[in-house]
Amino acid sequence: MSKTYTNHPLTDIYLKCVRSHKEPYCADVFGKEIIVYPNVMSPRYDRSSRFHILNMPDQKGKSVLEIGCGCGVIGLFAAFQKAKKITAVDINAYALENTKENFKKFNIKNVKVFYSDLFSNVKETFDTITFALPYYGTEPKDILEHGISDHNYKTLRRLMKESPQYLRKNGQVILGFSDWSDTELLDELIEENNYKLIDRREETANGWTAYLYILEMKKYGMDLDPRRLELLTSWMQTRRSTN
Repeated sequence: MSKTYTNHPLTDIYLKCVRSHKEPYCADVFGKEIIVYPNVMSPRYDRSSRFHILNMPDQKGKSVLEIGCGCGVIGLFAAFQKAKKITAVDINAYALENTKENFKKFNIKNVKVFYSDLFSNVKETFDTITFALPYYGTEPKDILEHGISDHNYKTLRRLMKESPQYLRKNGQVILGFSDWSDTELLDELIEENNYKLIDRREETANGWTAYLYILEMKKYGMDLDPRRLELLTSWMQTRRSTN
């Protein structure tokens, strides 16, 4: 039986603010004036990007893929942390142009920006894959709402299934989510796709909680719980004694 999903009551207010802009404008993020285009998710009216930036591990020297880049703010701050290379992708053409403009403004050279539906046009592997996930399982009405809504979490399911092949050894997947999201589903997908949760950071304000999940791939054997490891060891000993 499928679940019924709803948006947070403040979401309509947020969307109304974003849609009020017909021309590019600026949002201050930790003292940096970030350009935001119309039809692109905005850090001016939402704290999620700031929370994500404050809590993501240091990206110095790393190759970073930002999925759903929007205005490019998370990738920008990874670059400010001296990431070796940034790749930013989105399905929103306005977002791609917006991200290019911000990287140009801050003279970031080690970057590639292009259209990709998750990994559809991605050819490399990365130390970090980061995605400020759409929070809600509702159906988006237009290209802007793809930034907040992922119908029945189809994109999340694909992400968790496909991402391991684009992650380098000891790499991390960093995901933004919330207490209005289907966190039970995400927990299931983490387990099903052989990830382990390294940390889940959170911040509560204005009646909702933002989460940042930091994941790594399990290392065979080392990440088994003690009971499973005991059973595996016993099975291997039995096999040896019968051979």
